[in-house]
Amino acid sequence: GGDYRSVFLDQSNGKVFACGDNDDGSMGTSASVSLTEIPGLRKIVNISAGIRHTACVDDHGNLFMFGLNSSGQLGLGDTSNRSSPTKVQNISPIRSVTCGFYYTFCTTTDDIILCFGSNSNGQLGLGHRETVVSPQQQQLENIFQIACGGDHTIFLDTSGCVYSCGKNDQGQLGLGHLETVDVPTIIALDSIIIYIAAGEQFSIILTTQKNIMTTGKNEYGQLGLNDTTARNSFHEIPNLTAEHISCGKSHAVCLNEENELFTWGESPAVGGSSH
Repeated sequence: GGDYRSVFLDQSNGKVFACGDNDDGSMGTSASVSLTEIPGLRKIVNISAGIRHTACVDDHGNLFMFGLNSSGQLGLGDTSNRSSPTKVQNISPIRSVTCGFYYTFCTTTDDIILCFGSNSNGQLGLGHRETVVSPQQQQLENIFQIACGGDHTIFLDTSGCVYSCGKNDQGQLGLGHLETVDVPTIIALDSIIIYIAAGEQFSIILTTQKNIMTTGKNEYGQLGLNDTTARNSFHEIPNLTAEHISCGKSHAVCLNEENELFTWGESPAVGGSSH
């Protein structure tokens, strides 16, 4: 989902549907209160949405982008919006894609990380803070998963180590300070990590013991620590384990091994309840 819109992938047939606001062409079709299929997309296997842009990968590794492009977040070499899916040219086949608010990361089938879009807080991890309008290679290697927040990014490598970069005013990088960082920096952790997720200004990680750890902004209790105090390093949520974790802008969700769903953070996103 993005800002006042939702995008859905039907995994049974690879079709993509959207509903909601269509400002800047971010739905790839006309605005609608009901689900509408996005034309020009077929056999899609992976999707992600930023605030007002959308990314889709098909079964041949082609990357299609549409929506707002004010910061080059579509990776098309310019800053013109696109109202229909447009293929990114001259890149290797893509395996997965994930969007931050105004930027995009994708991983090729040969494990090269590409990034583009807003970089005002170093969220692309390129060692500078200039906007990038065409895919540029990120030098990290052996990366298993990437999670994009509002203006920060966290990376999980194949050995279970976590790196972070970008805006850090709320401690969302988990580095023990509040300084913005424009190169991926390893986070000192005592546990091996198996999954990561990022909200607008907070981050969540899952350990091999299925414990959940959080850091960053906590105005709405989105860290799940029974208070509203921000943290600049990862703290474990007490008395809760999970098989899977996910974040919204200011709320989080987890599923435990009994298939019980827990939510915490900003209401009404959590239905008025919290962990």
